[in-house]
Amino acid sequence: MIAVMIYPKKSKAFTLIELLVVLAISAILVAIAVPSFDQTVKRNSVRGLQKSYLGALSYARGEAVARNKLVSICPSSDAETCGASWSGGWLVFIGNGDGANFGNGVYDAPQEQLLRVNEYEGRSTVRVQDPDDGFNALDRISWTFRGFTQDNIRALIVVCDRDNDAASARALLVERSGRVIQSRDLDNDGIHESSFEGEGQRDLTCS
Repeated sequence: MIAVMIYPKKSKAFTLIELLVVLAISAILVAIAVPSFDQTVKRNSVRGLQKSYLGALSYARGEAVARNKLVSICPSSDAETCGASWSGGWLVFIGNGDGANFGNGVYDAPQEQLLRVNEYEGRSTVRVQDPDDGFNALDRISWTFRGFTQDNIRALIVVCDRDNDAASARALLVERSGRVIQSRDLDNDGIHESSFEGEGQRDLTCS
């Protein structure tokens, strides 16, 4: 009987040059991917907060009509009182007429009923402005029992990343009718615009 010798195949390792080439290619791919990933994170954060505000505004308007009362939303950073910055969260409550602050959008516990609370600790920032008053800041938005905004105000709610990247900015437009509209990039230049009914387009800014 003839014995047949089977020799194992020799394993072939990477050479130093091949390894360096692989590392160089990997570094290039990472350098390309990181900015794109960071931009995605920014936009997802902004869009998430925009949707949260859209839900809160729509809810407040719906409750005003359903309860036949004035319902307001105001900024809050402690989930208990109205504050100055919209970036920390908000309160939705009924101005029931029993408190001294009825109608001015300031939550007056326990006379007024709190409906919804939201605290936000993300990386995005929010400003709420009156487009009919030089884009000055608004400290509340209220809806009447008919679903219209109180005093016929309009509001522009701009959500930005903390890096103030205008390309990532998103907005909500509250019309006098009480309707809430999401901003869009109407001219396809990569930046969303505010476009109230009967008015032209204005690029969103984060400054």
